[in-house]
Amino acid sequence: MKGNKILLFIGKLLICSITFIIGSIFGSVVATYLGLQQPPMPDGVDSNFAFFLLMLQSPLMMFALALVARGLGGGLLPRTLALSFFMWVTYTLNTAVETLAFTTTTVSGALFTIVSFLVPSLFCGFVVAQLFPSG
Repeated sequence: MKGNKILLFIGKLLICSITFIIGSIFGSVVATYLGLQQPPMPDGVDSNFAFFLLMLQSPLMMFALALVARGLGGGLLPRTLALSFFMWVTYTLNTAVETLAFTTTTVSGALFTIVSFLVPSLFCGFVVAQLFPSG
């Protein structure tokens, strides 16, 4: 039975990761629709490779979010908002501050990042809150 629980846990993490990837695509569309400019990739980094890295790191990020969700009490809406905000601050806001500090990215590029990752943060907060109940 323990093996089945592990497989179920991994399956849930993959669902959350796919949600993050799809949300990232929708978030980029929203940010572009709002007229924000996507920041340029650093020299030597291909956008396809960056997306590949995003896909590789998303299960680990969802694992961390699932651990937080297990210890978070309350109803679905408060848990969703708390998890979304936590993910948005730790992943997106941190990324935006680092790009402004260490690259030539403009404020508009940082705003693109902040807005574009708001959508996947909300999507993932909801899915993680649903799939990983407290307790």
